[in-house]
Formats: sequence, C-alpha cells, structure tokens
Amino acid sequence: MGSGALAGNSFAINREAIRRELGFSKITANSLDAVSDRDFALDYLFALTGIATHLSRLAEDFVIFASQEFSYVILPDEYFHRQQPHAAKEESRLLELIRGKTGRIIGALVALLTTLKGLPTSYQRDLQEDKEPLFSAHDPHRRHARSSGGGP
Repeated sequence: MGSGALAGNSFAINREAIRRELGFSKITANSLDAVSDRDFALDYLFALTGIATHLSRLAEDFVIFASQEFSYVILPDEYFHRQQPHAAKEESRLLELIRGKTGRIIGALVALLTTLKGLPTSYQRDLQEDKEPLFSAHDPHRRHARSSGGGP
C-alpha cells in the first residue's frame, strides 16, 4: 500500500482507495515502520511462550503427582510408556512432549528478538528470518523449509 523498503514509492497511487478495497481499517502513517515492524510476530510468539510455559508447568505437576512417590492422580495407560521393559518407573509421553516443545517455542521468541535487536529502521534483509521462528513456534511438530527470500 505504498510502503516501499525505505520511503514509500514514486507511483501516484490512492492509498485510501486501496485501503477501502482491501478492507483495512486505516493506512500506515509511516512507511519505515510499516516495512520493518515485527511487533505482531513478537506479540504472537510471546503469547505462545506464555501458554506453553503454563502448560509445561502443569504437565510437570501431573508427572510428579502421578509418580509412585505421590500417586495423587492416576492417568490412563495410553498416556504412559515404560522406559525399559519391566521398568518400575513410568513416564508420560504426552506430558514429556509438552515440556520439551516449550523450549522450542521459547527459543523461537528469543531467535526473533535477537534478529530484531540490532536492525536500523526500515526494511533489512535480516527480516526474512522472521518466518522460520514464527512458523516453528506455531506448529512445533513440523519442520519448515527455510525462507527463500523475497520482501517483507
């Protein structure tokens, strides 16, 4: 909508008409901010990190409370597997995966923050690295192809 990599564009476009046609609530006031802002991605990753952290803590509570030492809760057998044949210690597959995936989501937030921390205002090619952590945190079970480049 008229926000080029640095200072808008030289075409005579009607930004307000484009805004209406696309159904946006308003036009961007600053083209530098429009092409370099990644707050939406940080907000999403921060929310995912908070949710995952709470789920991880809850999962750990269930692992402890279901242990032989506590036996406060009894979870269905399909949630458990034995580490070794005839092992006395049972561990929860699902709950361990929740705890493990939380680290990946936290890592995605840190990765994007690290990418953004030293960038000057405006679009920089470094911003192409915003997609991988975002997609990885959104669906931590899948491996995503690296971004091949392109614009913001």
